[in-house]
Amino acid sequence: MSDLSDLQHALERLTREGGSGNRLVVRGGRAWFVFHAAKGGSEIRSEAAAKQYLGKDFPLSLNDVGLIRRAGFAQVSPFKTLQRVDAADRCALIAARTQELLSTAYKHEGDLKLEITLGDRDSTENKNLLEAIRGAAGKRTPEARNSLYRAMLRSTFLLRVDAEGLPLAVGKLQSWDVFAAFTSLDALRIYAPTVDAFRTLPGRQLFPSLLDLKVGSLLIDPGGRLGGELYRNELETLARAARPTRSF
Repeated sequence: MSDLSDLQHALERLTREGGSGNRLVVRGGRAWFVFHAAKGGSEIRSEAAAKQYLGKDFPLSLNDVGLIRRAGFAQVSPFKTLQRVDAADRCALIAARTQELLSTAYKHEGDLKLEITLGDRDSTENKNLLEAIRGAAGKRTPEARNSLYRAMLRSTFLLRVDAEGLPLAVGKLQSWDVFAAFTSLDALRIYAPTVDAFRTLPGRQLFPSLLDLKVGSLLIDPGGRLGGELYRNELETLARAARPTRSF
């Protein structure tokens, strides 16, 4: 495995450098831990990979999950990872615990890969859009749907992209691509805790730009409590109402 001091040093950087959204991903094969902290902060939040992120064939048993829970991790709603919070001055302990759990619970042997991101946290929230989604789900009337469309055009989304900054397809609808956009960074982390690549786009740019691609639908906050799916005909309606310049 990577030298324990490398992991400890990376953890220490989370509260000494960067900004409000510092993050460290530690990968051991398909298993991973994610650590969150802020420059000058007094805490480090740890997230351990849950079974649903690792695939059905990953050998994580109930006994293995028990090892993680006995190490102080618990599920914190609405997130689906197992989490715990430690004081920032306990980096040596956090590093040793992480290395041990990757070996015992996740059965990883070999080197670890460390991916650190230092900087400020994205502040996108879209509270008005979330209220409109709740309204449309409860009423299911044309008025509620139109109110939802207006809120979407006024909102800003986090769109998953590839290494080149282009929209990343997350699935297929027959032969058409399915993309995913999120109303906040937390919503994105629920769906994909280790993802770093996204673009922040206003709805008035997002919807027309997607029509330049072979898009079948757009998922909004997949994996979350709210959200839904916009099909191509709905994206066309939103694009006609937006009339902006393309973004990609």
